[in-house]
Amino acid sequence: MLAADTYFRSAKKFESKELIASLTPREHEILKLKSEGLSAKKISILLHVSESTVTFHLINIKKKLNATSIAQALFKFCAATAE
Repeated sequence: MLAADTYFRSAKKFESKELIASLTPREHEILKLKSEGLSAKKISILLHVSESTVTFHLINIKKKLNATSIAQALFKFCAATAE
């Protein structure tokens, strides 16, 4: 049972890494800032873009990562980038 569990965890991590690799540099940057706890408004100010642009990127991130929420996208991001 443990070997199978380890295999599935490895497979999920690999899948998450592939999904993270599909993000554009800007989406990756926005997701990283979101993981640091910044709001869309603060991210927009920091990146000198509109808040709706940040929201647009967050929606694309959710789609690309097959996530139903930003929290789930952040979980996948953290799982894929953890060593």
